[in-house]
Amino acid sequence: MATKDRQTSPFLPHLALMVSVTIMGLSFVGVRTIMQDSDGPLTLSVLRYGLGAMLILPFLPWARFPKVPVKTLAMVAILGILQFGLFQVFINTALQDISASRGAVIFALMPILTMLIAASTGRDTLTGLKLMAAMLSFTGVALAIGEKAFAGDLLATSWTGEI
Repeated sequence: MATKDRQTSPFLPHLALMVSVTIMGLSFVGVRTIMQDSDGPLTLSVLRYGLGAMLILPFLPWARFPKVPVKTLAMVAILGILQFGLFQVFINTALQDISASRGAVIFALMPILTMLIAASTGRDTLTGLKLMAAMLSFTGVALAIGEKAFAGDLLATSWTGEI
C-alpha cells in the first residue's frame, strides 16, 4: 500500500503563530497580576519552569539522547541559562514597575532588535521584507494596546522596568 502524502493547510503555521502570540500576551497579563502583589520574581520563574520540568520528568526514561559535542552542549547550556533563567527573572522584575500592556509593546521590539544584532554580527542578512514584517508585527501590537501602554499615571520608577 502506498502512503498518501498529507498536505497541511498553508494557514496552519499562521494559526500556530497567532495562538502562540495570544498565549504570550496572556502570560504578560498573568505575570503582571501575580507580580503586582508579590515581591518574588525569582519565585515565579522557578514555579513556571519547575512545573514544566516536573511535567516532562516522567517521560525521561523513554527519551533518547543524541551524542552532542561538549562545545555545542556548553553553548546550549549558556543560552538556556540566559533565556530560561536570567531573562525570565528580568521580565518578571520589570513587570513589577510597568503595566502589562507597556511590557508587551516593549517585548514586541524583540524581533527587530534580534534582527539588528544578527545582521550586525554577520549571522543573518537584513532584508527589506524581514524588516517590514518585524515592523508590521510591532505596529500591530502598538496599535492594539499602545493606548493603554502609554496612557494613565506613569510611575516614577517605571523607567527601571522599561530598561
